[in-house]
Amino acid sequence: MAKQALGLVETRGLVGAVEAADAMCKTAHVVLTRYEVTTEGLVTVTVRGDVASVEVAVERGGRAASRVGELTATHVIPAPHLQLEDSLAGPGPLPAPRMD
Repeated sequence: MAKQALGLVETRGLVGAVEAADAMCKTAHVVLTRYEVTTEGLVTVTVRGDVASVEVAVERGGRAASRVGELTATHVIPAPHLQLEDSLAGPGPLPAPRMD
C-alpha cells in the first residue's frame, strides 16, 4: 500500500471541527480518520489520502472552520513516519461508505 498523507485541522470547539470535516470530505477524495479532543476545547480532525487531495481538503476545511468558529492550526504531513500511524494518524484507508 502506498503511503498516504496526513492532514490536520485544529479548531477551538466542536462546531468548527465538524464544519471542517464536512468540507474536507466533500472537497477531495480523503478519508476522515479521527477526531481528537484536547484541553481547553481544542479539537483536531485528521484526514488521509494522496498528498494533493489532502492539501486541498485541509485548505478548504480550514476556511470552512474559520467561517463558523475559531481555526487554530492546519497542517499537512506528506509522508508521516511509521511511528505516527497507529497513535496519531489513525488507521490507514478505511472502506468507502455504502451509498445504497
